[in-house]
Amino acid sequence: MEEITKKTVMFRDAIIKTIADDSCPETMSEFPKGCCGESTLLLSTYLCEQGLGSFMTTVGQKGTASHAWLTHGEYIIDITKSQFEDCPDDIMVTNDSEWHRGFTSEATCENDLIGEGESQRAYYEIILAALSGTSD
Repeated sequence: MEEITKKTVMFRDAIIKTIADDSCPETMSEFPKGCCGESTLLLSTYLCEQGLGSFMTTVGQKGTASHAWLTHGEYIIDITKSQFEDCPDDIMVTNDSEWHRGFTSEATCENDLIGEGESQRAYYEIILAALSGTSD
């Protein structure tokens, strides 16, 4: 999980960089707020392309709030949970999250950026370019 955590931190930092550079799409401009679905899709594509396995998106509901995060086996990977007041951490990679258990899981699906359209693929390429300036 160390490698997944390291790559996840780098990826989130690259998203932040695209926002600072004003090269992100409008849908990501308030990251992490309202970006969990798109972020999980982008992150899962990256982690998969890095040879770290396959990742699923879980979508859950807690009261009026919905949220999406990645799962990898028993692990939870979440880069947008800091949008919630009760969860200030920017990134979570864990096999035990009481906070996530508070959501009623509505759906789990595989991730595939291929069918998502040119705009998401183009943004993914921008993130990869931002990552190229970081060291592994």
